[in-house]
Amino acid sequence: MPVTFLNCVFLSPQAAAWRFIAATNSSTEPDTPSASATAASLPLCTIRPRSSSLTFGVIFSVWFNDVMAFVVGKTFGAHKFAPRISPKKSYEGFWGGIAGTIAVWCAFLLIPGIDQGFWWAFLGGLVCSLFAVLGDLVESRIKRSTGHKDSGKLLGGHGGYLDRMDSLLLAGATAMLYLLLTGVI
Repeated sequence: MPVTFLNCVFLSPQAAAWRFIAATNSSTEPDTPSASATAASLPLCTIRPRSSSLTFGVIFSVWFNDVMAFVVGKTFGAHKFAPRISPKKSYEGFWGGIAGTIAVWCAFLLIPGIDQGFWWAFLGGLVCSLFAVLGDLVESRIKRSTGHKDSGKLLGGHGGYLDRMDSLLLAGATAMLYLLLTGVI
């Protein structure tokens, strides 16, 4: 496998452990393969597409959904999406968030070992985006029903910690289920 940026970013814990063992263990017996020889046979960078890269990708896709929805909604938003639950959401922002999430899921296809195809990425991005919006609306509804503007004071100006993670709660679980059902993990 060629060493690429993605390979080096997602160094597997096993490879890192073998490199540590190789650095700290030296065998002096001539017929016994040393840990350094075993570690030397391992590639410097390995990628585990079914773990850390997908986890990071799902988190990034949900956050990118929020960013794209905000930017597109702020720029072009004219039609209110759910004015009683979340007054600043617009249909334009909703579609911008979906487009951003689908783009991130299409980028998943660049990860070595993922060869599901465009429609897999399109559907995954769409489903992940819809559940991200649903998670955001559920959290907003809970805040409105309790009469609170923010869900906490931990992250001032951002609506609280729950407001930063509300989309990820539903979208992350849905993405994991989608990846399991489609045989990626």
